[in-house]
Amino acid sequence: MEENNNEKKDFIKEKIVKKTGAGKGFRNFIKILVGAILFGVIAAGVFVVSRPTAEKLLGTEAESTTAEVVTIPRDENLETPGETVTESESETEPESAETDEETEPETEQERPKEEPSTEDIENIVTEVMDKYEYSMDDLNGLWKNLSVLCNDLDSSIVTITSEKEEELFGNHDNSDKEYSGIAIAETFNETMILTLSDAAEEEGISVICSNGNSQPGYIKHIDKMSGLAVISIKKSEMTDTVKALIRPIELGNSYAVTRGDLLIAMGSPRGRIHSTDYAWASYIDKNALTVDGSSRIIYISDYLDNDKGTWLLNVKGELVGWNDKFHEGNVVTGISDFKSLIERMSNSSDYAYLGITPSTIPAELENDSSLNVPKGVYVMDVENEGPAYMAGILPGDILTSVDDMEIRNMTEYSGCMEELNEGDEITVAVAREARGEYRRLEYTVVVGKRN
Repeated sequence: MEENNNEKKDFIKEKIVKKTGAGKGFRNFIKILVGAILFGVIAAGVFVVSRPTAEKLLGTEAESTTAEVVTIPRDENLETPGETVTESESETEPESAETDEETEPETEQERPKEEPSTEDIENIVTEVMDKYEYSMDDLNGLWKNLSVLCNDLDSSIVTITSEKEEELFGNHDNSDKEYSGIAIAETFNETMILTLSDAAEEEGISVICSNGNSQPGYIKHIDKMSGLAVISIKKSEMTDTVKALIRPIELGNSYAVTRGDLLIAMGSPRGRIHSTDYAWASYIDKNALTVDGSSRIIYISDYLDNDKGTWLLNVKGELVGWNDKFHEGNVVTGISDFKSLIERMSNSSDYAYLGITPSTIPAELENDSSLNVPKGVYVMDVENEGPAYMAGILPGDILTSVDDMEIRNMTEYSGCMEELNEGDEITVAVAREARGEYRRLEYTVVVGKRN
């Protein structure tokens, strides 16, 4: 009995003690976690606030990465010879209806109301317009709208000159070495200016905005074959006013320009930067010859100054062409055929060069059944010392394929050129006429770059 009592006493003496250290450790962990979060927030805030000042003082602004590139959408030329668009049978043929089954006549409530036809609406509009007496206020209102548009677009026009000329002629009125440029694209770090190649020949380029602000220009690329150059201005060197002022102009579709369209000439149509004029498209040459492609030439109703660069826009404010010293003052080069070139120039990349002047196959050859002329692109001319010339391709050949890509028309040839790069070794197949028939020949061509 006594032994049992002792056991009970010993049991009572044993105590369960809480581990106070565990709660204290958890609270310490929470404190550390909160402190780390607060430190991260404060550090991020200090970085955001101090970054612009540090970049300005140290010049360490991050430049464009390879992903920060200019991309220009292409335009589809629906008028390429040999390409037609047809409607499918499902679109042209009405759905079959069972005529054998009798249907109950519609009631007045079920019968749909007849909508006025397009012809009726046109007649009504024509009748109203014929009766309306236009006043000078109406005419002035139309021109006023154009004036507002031009003033708005003019902020994207810049003057390009050398820093030496700017120092010599501070008022920008007496220098003959001024050229106009137009903002066409931007990246996170830069705004791209399209101008004439002559404007980029001098070292130390200055870009003068419409408000008189001047800043350094940097050459991205020069293409003397087209007579164009792309110059960039860095956003880190722009004031907030200039950033808001220079807005890139959208590149329009020059394939859509037709006779009678009103075009706005900006840049230097009257020999003075920031002058403006208007002209009508009077004739379209759809297949003008150029090296390694073709271009659309627009003849306009007015002669423009072509020394300093004049940019033609449609009434939507989109750039559709330019006028330079390569052409007469009433000839405008369409922009659509040069979008791939301008894109590469904006990204400081070279455009492929074969040195071929391609054309559609002459009608007298295509219609001669005795020759059995193949589909392809006619080689009108070959540039001396160019890659095609060195390989052995001759004027009069018909280019039919490049590597495994079949070339049947000018559109496919242009698409092929966009895929090529300097240094590519390609196999070019041509058909050459000999003794009244065309024979297939293959040449190995090393792609060059445009000068």
